[in-house]
Amino acid sequence: MQVAQEATATEDELQILLNIYGEGPIEATYPFTNTPLLKARSEGEDYRITLACDKGCFDRIARPPGPLADELPSFSDITECLTTSGILPFDNQREATNRINQLRGLRRKVFFCVDTNLVYRHFVSNWRLVDPRDVLLVSTVQNEVEAQLNYKYDRDQLFSLKSVVPFDKQLVEGLLNKRMKTSRKAAYFAMSELKHIRNGGALIADAPGQSGSDKEANDLLMVKALRQVEKERAVYPVMLTADSMMTTLCDAEGIECIYLKMPHDAIGAACASPDRLRSLLFSLAAVLGVVKVNSVLIYSEYRGKDTLEMLKISFLHRETMTEFTRGLKICRELLALGIDG
Repeated sequence: MQVAQEATATEDELQILLNIYGEGPIEATYPFTNTPLLKARSEGEDYRITLACDKGCFDRIARPPGPLADELPSFSDITECLTTSGILPFDNQREATNRINQLRGLRRKVFFCVDTNLVYRHFVSNWRLVDPRDVLLVSTVQNEVEAQLNYKYDRDQLFSLKSVVPFDKQLVEGLLNKRMKTSRKAAYFAMSELKHIRNGGALIADAPGQSGSDKEANDLLMVKALRQVEKERAVYPVMLTADSMMTTLCDAEGIECIYLKMPHDAIGAACASPDRLRSLLFSLAAVLGVVKVNSVLIYSEYRGKDTLEMLKISFLHRETMTEFTRGLKICRELLALGIDG
């Protein structure tokens, strides 16, 4: 595959790419197996998104043995991207919203503790049902995320991946010493949401113990932290979680819990605003490492990367490259002048 040229861009600057494609289709593909992921087409001011894959598409992908098999994408990775980008709501989101609004009417101050799984899925920043100032952030969540940040590919792992992927094997080499999928999710999904919550004025609480690799033990620490905060600060803590096991622990400790059900595997068409489509493309690049969008390759991990928010774009068509770099130059010049482009 002959790459014409490359550029770096932020998630917001992907809008230039969407403008170039205009009303034409936008097709996302996993390049290493040429697996179609989804299609998007402009529909008024928004985009209509349809999946081009199902669980069977990923079941047919050849995988290396052992834990490395999970480095290649699964259907749940795609649904996670749709959820994290705010396109796909939780199955019972309406009921959860109603309960959250009811709790705001209590005389006692209510704080909502966001579980780690909802941090990964940007529940607070996407849906704005809970203000960060009303969030109780337990130290266990931060610890669980940080524990996943530093898994990186070595040469033997990349050799195993190259042995099973049928296409673009040379691109695999660019992942040497770069984040593995678990670490990419922690870095690009969870850390950005934690920053949003902390900077928004969340109440920070230390757990009554050190977290470790035992998830159930960590969950229990979180629940006990809520109980402790309730006693010491006379507030009403509520756990928000997408983990059914957490509801059991909350019941045992007498902590109110709102359980958000993850979306089902059967997904039809969805509507997305331009900013959420940009978020979706960023999320796909983050989870997959690289995603092909029409005639460009978008990388989250690449050699020379020094800013987490920056993506690398490789252009397969020189015309697209020329148009994109011209638009990018104009956009950045306007921003430098303080003009919102």
